[in-house]
Amino acid sequence: MDIPYTQQFSVKQTPLGTLLPILRQHAGDRGKLRTAFASAFFKGTKSSEKIAGNTLIALKAHGIIESNGDLTPFGRTLINLTSEEAEIEIARNLLKNLGGFQVVETLREMKKGGHDLSLVSVTAELKSRGLTVSENSSDLSGVRGWLEAAGVLNGWEVLEDQYAKIIGAEAKTIDALKDLTIAQ
Repeated sequence: MDIPYTQQFSVKQTPLGTLLPILRQHAGDRGKLRTAFASAFFKGTKSSEKIAGNTLIALKAHGIIESNGDLTPFGRTLINLTSEEAEIEIARNLLKNLGGFQVVETLREMKKGGHDLSLVSVTAELKSRGLTVSENSSDLSGVRGWLEAAGVLNGWEVLEDQYAKIIGAEAKTIDALKDLTIAQ
């Protein structure tokens, strides 16, 4: 499993209060989305259109838009939510569909084992567990930012109550089930 591409799609860089209205207005037109993202988020950078293209790639990787800029069913759900509600849904999607569950479980296990939690150590541990993490770790940082915004993480610390609420299972249930095979 890969940590999803999150370049130029983060809580701070592309805040949902600005991003969601752009998606509402320009969904279905990849060119207009790129131009609007460039203007809203990357104005003043040398390659604002190119950087905005990374946002489009990330939104596709997160299942929010299609290649042509059309909204996916998940994207159509997001644009009808408040920013705070959308942050929760992005976190839920990360946890259930995009490797976020493995990230959080790795954090929980590393903490139980008394390991130092840092971007470097977590990246190395995720790689040792077979996950693909970008070399510069910016995708992992982006995932962490979305999980923090939704209250699942505080830094590298898992906030168990919110994690259980979003994932839909208590921590002890997750612990009991996570190592079972699909057949079991």
